[in-house]
Amino acid sequence: MAPLLSNDVIGLSIKIPPAMKYEYPTNKGKLQLREILKRNTSSEVNNLIEDKKMGFSVDLTKFWIKYGKEIVTSNLDKARIFDDNIINRDWYIKSLNRINKDRYAVRDISKMLQVLSLEIWYKLFVTSEITEKSCL
Repeated sequence: MAPLLSNDVIGLSIKIPPAMKYEYPTNKGKLQLREILKRNTSSEVNNLIEDKKMGFSVDLTKFWIKYGKEIVTSNLDKARIFDDNIINRDWYIKSLNRINKDRYAVRDISKMLQVLSLEIWYKLFVTSEITEKSCL
């Protein structure tokens, strides 16, 4: 079960006054989650959280520039999903080139992160090349 959907969390959240959940002057929501994130992560990670209204998500462009490109390329340059013809390597290279040309190619960045997830899942559950402990 998803921890944020547990009966305890839902029961507690409905008791929180709206003013503690949403800040009208700045149009920011999820104030409690933002505060938890602020207390438990570095300011560097907090800067990745987008302030404009789009849900509670990471700015993919900032993430890509700071961490994502290195994480994706170091894991996918020799990916098993390419060797086993699940994903076309040429598509991967073209997508990386599009991101390099247009740093705001959010759609391509999102796809790269999805492909990375597939690679990890594939190595965990299909080929057993990695274990859950090695992912931590």
